[in-house]
Amino acid sequence: MKLSDGRKAAGGHGGGDGQTDANVKERVKDFLEKLLQQIGSEHWSEGGEDEASFSAAPSPVEGKADDGVRGVPVHALVVTHGAYMCAAVRFLVEELRCSLPPGCDEAHVFALSPNAGMCRFVLTARKEERGFKLSGIRCVFVHRRDRVTT
Repeated sequence: MKLSDGRKAAGGHGGGDGQTDANVKERVKDFLEKLLQQIGSEHWSEGGEDEASFSAAPSPVEGKADDGVRGVPVHALVVTHGAYMCAAVRFLVEELRCSLPPGCDEAHVFALSPNAGMCRFVLTARKEERGFKLSGIRCVFVHRRDRVTT
């Protein structure tokens, strides 16, 4: 699934030119909803709990590639431009009340993501009659570049 699918679902425009913050926010919201439904339908264990986690217990952030995802049964990699990532992070924190990593301030969180910057979020969902609903979200880290070598 591509972010452009979310753009089409939201009736959005092509590319980043001329889009308002509200347009981008709607695209992020629609994309997250479609992603959650797709992951839920493909990976939810039938006959299991009403609420299950696409996550595991928090793991320490040590600067390794698997920080925050050790034991997480389902992964999704979302790649986008820095400005879109900034809008996505703002939506997750302000609208969905995503918890931030200890010691992380809002100035850093809401900054424009650097080239090749990486953000990691862990989601928890529950199954409802009409699909899957986000029940929790936490941020493991934002705008990390230490995996990039020059």
